[in-house]
Amino acid sequence: ENIVGFIKQYYLSTFDIPREIVVQDKIVAQSDINSWIEALGRKIPKIIVPRIGDKKKNLDLCIKNSNLQLQRILSKKKRRKEFVSKMVTALQNDLVMDVPPRRIEGFDNSNLQGTYAVSSMVCFIDGQPRKGEYRKFKIKEVKGIDDFAMIKEVVSRRYKRVLKEKLPLPDLILIDGGKGQLNFAVTELSKLQLDHIPVIGLAKEFEVIHRPGKEPLCLGLDDNVLKLLQRIRDESHR
Repeated sequence: ENIVGFIKQYYLSTFDIPREIVVQDKIVAQSDINSWIEALGRKIPKIIVPRIGDKKKNLDLCIKNSNLQLQRILSKKKRRKEFVSKMVTALQNDLVMDVPPRRIEGFDNSNLQGTYAVSSMVCFIDGQPRKGEYRKFKIKEVKGIDDFAMIKEVVSRRYKRVLKEKLPLPDLILIDGGKGQLNFAVTELSKLQLDHIPVIGLAKEFEVIHRPGKEPLCLGLDDNVLKLLQRIRDESHR
């Protein structure tokens, strides 16, 4: 059934219908293909299950190549997963966190020509952007340019909604800015009784990681943890 479904899906996207479709096992009924192709008004291909000859050799070669390609893809995914796992663990160690920061939400403010104030939130899970969970906020309560008050507003709005709708809470919150922006975010989270969520600030100047009640953390510019935080910060700014 899966093979039939694949054949239908694949040949719906092309007008190049072959005279023959070669399959490994007799699991595709000719009648299934006939009725479907006839409904499309196209030429009916013949389903072949070769046992010997050139077609059998070509089929075996296709299967071998497909298996090799699949192994390469799975190996690449495994290496990527291992790398992400190490990076998340390294971030947890550097920030002395109780849990791995698998879900990170990052905030950035923007003032377009000093009049249209907006803020954005991005979400990274296991070191990768989850764009379906990005959010934009049009600033409602702050008049003029006030970066601190904007952070206060969007953090409050975001996590009031998270609590109300019982959405997943982040393991780490990243604020684009220094101690001032960070302190406003921490205050709002405390009001919502979410002060157990770690919050850090990362300003472009000197790329220092600010932490509540702790000394700023300086990492080498080639450090993978800093690169991940920079990527999240830059993505929220973008």
